[in-house]
Formats: sequence, C-alpha cells, structure tokens
Amino acid sequence: MHLINLFNGLNEGNDGLNQSDVIEKVFEIYKAEADVDECDADSDLDELGEEIKAKIVAKVAAYYNMEIDRNEVHTCGELVQYVMTHDGETTANILKNEWCSTEMLQLYANLRTIKQFAEMGHSTEGFLGKIADNFLSMANTFKTNVFKFTKALKRSEMRIFVEGNYFLCRDVDKEPFTSFMNMDVDIPTGMITKYINTVEYISAVYDQIDALNYGSNVLNTLKELRYKLYNNQSNVLTNFAPAKTIAEKEKVLKWAASTQVKCYKDKGAAPKMKFKAAYGSMEEFASIKDKLLNMETRLQSVDKFVDQMDDISLVIGDLTNHIENNSVPASFINGLSDGIRVVGASFDLYGQTAMRQMALEHNHIINYINLYKAKN
Repeated sequence: MHLINLFNGLNEGNDGLNQSDVIEKVFEIYKAEADVDECDADSDLDELGEEIKAKIVAKVAAYYNMEIDRNEVHTCGELVQYVMTHDGETTANILKNEWCSTEMLQLYANLRTIKQFAEMGHSTEGFLGKIADNFLSMANTFKTNVFKFTKALKRSEMRIFVEGNYFLCRDVDKEPFTSFMNMDVDIPTGMITKYINTVEYISAVYDQIDALNYGSNVLNTLKELRYKLYNNQSNVLTNFAPAKTIAEKEKVLKWAASTQVKCYKDKGAAPKMKFKAAYGSMEEFASIKDKLLNMETRLQSVDKFVDQMDDISLVIGDLTNHIENNSVPASFINGLSDGIRVVGASFDLYGQTAMRQMALEHNHIINYINLYKAKN
C-alpha cells in the first residue's frame, strides 16, 4: 500500500516547494522502484537501466505535474534539483484560477457600438483605430487568461498520470462496477451530468468552433485585404462582405451557450456524486481516460492560438493605419467589427473549454486514485 502515497500530490496544491519534502519524495520513489532500502543524492539513475529510470522519473513527474527530461537527470540529487528549478503551479492550483471573460464581453459591446454608429451614418473617422485597439485588448486578455494554464496545456495531466501509473489504471478498470457504484466521487465544479456527456460536449465544442482553422482563415483574408490595399485596389473595401461566415460562427457560439447548461450549472462548491451517477459502467469509466488522452492535442494548440491572436492584431494594425484617414464605407466597418468580435468570442470559448477539459482530467484522476485505494 506504500504506492498510494505517491499520488497524494495530485489533489494537494504545492504552494511553493520545500526542498526537504522533495528530497524525501524523490528518495521514496527511488527506493520503491529500485527495490532498495537506502538512497542518497548520488544514487545513480542510469545504472538502474532505462526502464526503471523511466518509471522513477515518470512518477516524480506525475506527483509534481511537470515534464521532466530524463536526459538531464542522472542522479537522485539532480532529479531533486530539476523539480526545484522547474517548479510551477500544479494543475490543482491552476484550477483555482477561473477563466474570466468579463473584459472580453465589454470589448464585444464596444465593437457592437462601433458597428451601430456606422450603420446610423455617423462619421467613421477614428472607428478603425478603435477596432484595432479592441482586438489588441482581446488578444492581451486571452493571453492573460491562457498563460495561467500554459504549463498544464503543454502536456496534459492525464498523459503524465497514465504514463506513470499504467498498472494502477489497468487494475481499476478491471474491477466490477458493483465494487464502486455507491462510492462518492469527485466532479468538476458545476458539472451536473455524467462524465461521458461532458467530455462529449467539450469535444463537440472543439469540433464545431474549429477556432484554429477559423482564425487561420480570418488571418489569410485580412492579409489578402492588406495586400490589395497596399497595391491601390481600394474597391476591396466595398467588396468586403464576411456576413455569411460570421453568421455561421455566431450560430455555433449560440449552440455552445445553450448546450452547456445541460452539463454545467452556475459556479459553486464542487460537490460529490455517486459513482453510478457519474459513470454508467466500468467500460465507460475507462473510456473517459482514453477520450481525454485523445483530446490532449487540443490543449497543446495553445501556443498556436496565441500566435494567431498576435498575427491578426498586427495585420489589423497595418490595415487601420493605411486607411483610417480616408473615407471608409459603413459596410466595411460593420464587417470588420463583427468579424473581430466573433474571432474574439471563438478564441474565448476555446480557452474556457480547455479549462473545463483540464478540470475533467484532474477530477477523473482523483477518482482513479480513490478507487484504487478502495479496492486495496
């Protein structure tokens, strides 16, 4: 049963690591995996063989929720030092920070106001600069939110856990449903349905919003617009008509907003749920892990989203600098402000969804650990 202690870090936050505690944990894992009674800072990882070294490093990585490059650690002392120097927020602590869309919503409202002014026939002077400023603010807000989670987004907690605890997962998955059906299990804050329903909702949001591809298309469209304007093709301003694309994306955003209420309620204390209410079967329980692992690439795309926001900001800046001192059709102002609003909303939804994915992973892992404890 000594193995259970290796998983405590997954549901306990690390508010700044104590080196003595890290030494104790690393030595504990080393002795368990190397099957020895003694360990010190010079204990060699390489001489144990690649398989045992990999297990030790994986378990330390799982405990502290970080990526560890095996090629950079050769002794227990080096492994301790690696953990100390690469310490960051665990996913548990990350999930204490809530995704905030408040500023985004204000920016959307600003863009709607700009559009309405243009539709009413007011002078468009200064509007283009405001649109550019709004999107830059959106990009900065998105980055502020997403950078809270960058470490966890690069490699999922589920991936780290499964790689370090293959046999634990296998043993739990083989247990009969009746062994656990009346146990209380953890669920993400606000979740009101089965895990499978929420995982499928999150997967559907990613597929429907298609934010990365959408952002790429918007960027290419704006680059083409910039090229034509720089080459004195001013008629492109009157031909700029993204209304159909915007309407399609807004339909998806409304679908996501209406569908999420089937999976989540307003924020509140995260309650427990009976295992039989959270999972329909052991096969379903095991499938959650596999589905979340398959969605890991969604989390890893965060750097691409940040780059896209930056690239779009630069092109919008170029466009507005080029034409803001000239007469611009109201239709262009409408299209640009609506397009920017929907791009921002799409990226914002991506961030919220990634946060929920990480929360599902974290709680599902806690359930694996607690089920393992219960069966032993």
